[in-house]
Amino acid sequence: MNPLKQFFIIFCTIFSFLIPVHGSIVTDDTIHITVNNVLLETEQPPVLIENSTLVPLRDICNALEIPVIWNGDTKAITINTNNDIYTLEIGKTSVASVKNKTIILPSPPTIIDGKAFVPVRFIAESTGATVTWNGNTKTVAIVTESTSAVTDKIQITLGTKSVYTGETVTELKQDFGEPSRIEKSIYNLDWYIYNQDYKEFIMIAVKNNIVVGYYTNAKGFALNDEIKYDGLKPETMSDEQITVYTDSNNDDKIYAVLVVLSSYQNEEVNHSQEFLDIQARENFDILNTFRVNHGKSVLEWEELLAESAKKHCIDMAENGYFAHDSLNGDTHKDRILATGIRNTIAWGENIVAGRELAVDTFHLWINSEGHRVNMLRDNFTHVGIASIYKEGSVYDYYSGQNFVEKKVPEEDGKKNTITFYF
Repeated sequence: MNPLKQFFIIFCTIFSFLIPVHGSIVTDDTIHITVNNVLLETEQPPVLIENSTLVPLRDICNALEIPVIWNGDTKAITINTNNDIYTLEIGKTSVASVKNKTIILPSPPTIIDGKAFVPVRFIAESTGATVTWNGNTKTVAIVTESTSAVTDKIQITLGTKSVYTGETVTELKQDFGEPSRIEKSIYNLDWYIYNQDYKEFIMIAVKNNIVVGYYTNAKGFALNDEIKYDGLKPETMSDEQITVYTDSNNDDKIYAVLVVLSSYQNEEVNHSQEFLDIQARENFDILNTFRVNHGKSVLEWEELLAESAKKHCIDMAENGYFAHDSLNGDTHKDRILATGIRNTIAWGENIVAGRELAVDTFHLWINSEGHRVNMLRDNFTHVGIASIYKEGSVYDYYSGQNFVEKKVPEEDGKKNTITFYF
């Protein structure tokens, strides 16, 4: 947990017990608050005082990720936003700021059942968010500054479904349903993974409950009239928010597209093993989508194969070499069998170095004929994939795919053939 958030939770817990209850108000249980189109759930319902909507301090500040300090002596609340530092006092309408601005609130912060309530409009707008009121539904809608900045609408269609940048998560789920998993990936965004059907595989980037990007290599996608699966890359690509991936072993035709709005393309690099394990699982989904596109069966994940791939990547990084055979002479088959895996009759391995993201390691493999062949072999049934980072090594990043064919019961006295590939 972020230390600042942890501090805030501790503060609010203490805060609710230290301040005495006072004030007499009339509650209106029909008032709702949404933050970026998601209903804000509060421990106590919002209240209406002198035509101003007040909400529990903890709930609204937590939703907007605002750090707070409570001064028990002065009964003052200090909130630190990107724009200024504001100080509010219980029972007072005046608000002081570091930038020497004095703001008068229509209704002061107050205490209700031991919890501090603050004017929602002021708190939200102090962060740069926009606030609107719908009198018909009695809903206060808050849209954060970063969300309202999403103006580029880049839409992609996939079968009967479509998604576009700027779309809300609620709208996304109406079309795609619940994702199979959500993980921190490219540009440290939340990626919603839809791999329930590899014919419609897509990863969708979300920030503040708004779609800000996506990646797919599923057959049949169409970004616009020029960027579509199995089409040719446009001669000029002026939009840096769109990355087009082509297959040199298939007449340089487009096989995938990555879209991330420029304002979310931060330069933060994540070397953690947790992040690289996520890349390995995304590589697995991209691989299976590639196989389905070409009429091949879906491979099953085998953890022992991932273990073998990871050990070889670590060995290469630590000992300064890049090859299928280890320095002690072990082949990929030797390493795979050393894990204790059973009932295998064919083995294969792909390795790559120098790339952090799954979309990039896969791109190198698909554009290498031998690696591409391995990924499309009919007989392979299982795969394990791993990625590692070693600071100071020759290539920094190393990734590997280990494949096997697990034997099936012999029929009509026929014997299984043992083979292995690189």
